[in-house]
Amino acid sequence: MTAQRNVAFRPSSHLTERSLGSRPYRRAKVVEVSQGEVLVVGAGIGGLSTAIALRNVGYDVNVVEIRPTYLGQSAFRLNIPRDPEIDRIILQNDPKGMAGFVPIGPDLAYIFYNTTWDKDVRLDRNDLAEVLREHLAPFGGPAGRVRDKYVDDPSRIMFHPEEWLIAPPPWHSGRIVLIGDAVHAVTPHLGQGAAQAIEDGVVLAECLAYHDGHEEAFRAYAERRYERCRLIVESSVRIGEWEMDPAGNGDFDHAGLTQHVLEAMVQPI
Repeated sequence: MTAQRNVAFRPSSHLTERSLGSRPYRRAKVVEVSQGEVLVVGAGIGGLSTAIALRNVGYDVNVVEIRPTYLGQSAFRLNIPRDPEIDRIILQNDPKGMAGFVPIGPDLAYIFYNTTWDKDVRLDRNDLAEVLREHLAPFGGPAGRVRDKYVDDPSRIMFHPEEWLIAPPPWHSGRIVLIGDAVHAVTPHLGQGAAQAIEDGVVLAECLAYHDGHEEAFRAYAERRYERCRLIVESSVRIGEWEMDPAGNGDFDHAGLTQHVLEAMVQPI
């Protein structure tokens, strides 16, 4: 290990949507490290597709095309004003799904609703509010109040399938390295998707700063990140499987697994 070097990141200017082919990969972020042409691809499962597209237009990228797995659930999400009662994460369950509230700022929270969903059933965006209200119809309490007060504008509601993957190392080829959901897509059950992408960036920057070559840095980055990310991905999948079939997972310890993951997450990265 060498002495620490300063590594500066700046947005890449030589890669555009057009250079990646006819389909715009808007979810993928590509940045360049000032010491050499190192590309970092991530910010969504689309990151892996972007790496494949880079290979198709002439970049030396040897990517194993790992497809994400659909968990069997899909999720609605809507940002709402943070009422005083939303002072922590709140969960409400019914036989068909899980509703919950997450505070994300002094005046802002979001409601989510996870439910078992046939992936082939597609919703028209204009129907999202009506469908979400139907799913929340059995609920009283906070979910019922939010349903009646805020679930009215389909343009403000997000609806996504819950997919996951955990790619084995290496997470790089040549000078291209993958981060975030491109290599460890996680379902939302533990709220760790964005957090793990941020951790990737921190660890990758440290590895690039402390190692002389990009190959050594990329290997060290994946070694530090893989087991931690695998724990989160696999634990989130287990929680989702339990939500879909609690009777078939009668011995599952939701609280115990969540506590185990939280204890792991406070350890140094």
